[in-house]
Amino acid sequence: MQYYEKFLELLKTVPAERQDWYGGATEEQIVAFEEKVGHRFPPTYRRFLKEFGEGDVYAMEFEGITSTGELPLATLEVLEQCAKEKIPPVLIVNELGDGTFWGIYFSEEKNGEFPIYGWHGTLDYEWEYDASSFGEFIYTRLAERIEYKAREAAGETEERVSFSSWSQQF
Repeated sequence: MQYYEKFLELLKTVPAERQDWYGGATEEQIVAFEEKVGHRFPPTYRRFLKEFGEGDVYAMEFEGITSTGELPLATLEVLEQCAKEKIPPVLIVNELGDGTFWGIYFSEEKNGEFPIYGWHGTLDYEWEYDASSFGEFIYTRLAERIEYKAREAAGETEERVSFSSWSQQF
């Protein structure tokens, strides 16, 4: 949980107008979501769902349970693809809008947490390990975005070079 706590502390430094959260999910909504996925969610992701539901900060969209209690369409499509291909479920937690996704991969559990992998396009493409837990992932993304915004304000930003360097750019 330490990374998630760091995320919450860092989030306090972000102006309210740069955050757009849809409100926390109920325990009933989370359980229904877990049943659709077929796995109990890791503690850090459950906490995120309870506190925020889903939303964005500095235009980084973090997926979860919508304000209506529904699952995002991209999440449903990926879960269907996993079932069809008989691979462990992958739950989308972040996407760029250009076909780049990050998700919780329910196959490598360690201390109740599951790793986050990123990919571009469909699940057929190569996956890239990103973080050991959702807490680490969301903290790292926010810390990198804040650093990028500071460099941007100082006129020191660079163009995005590749998928693997995305985290250094944003």
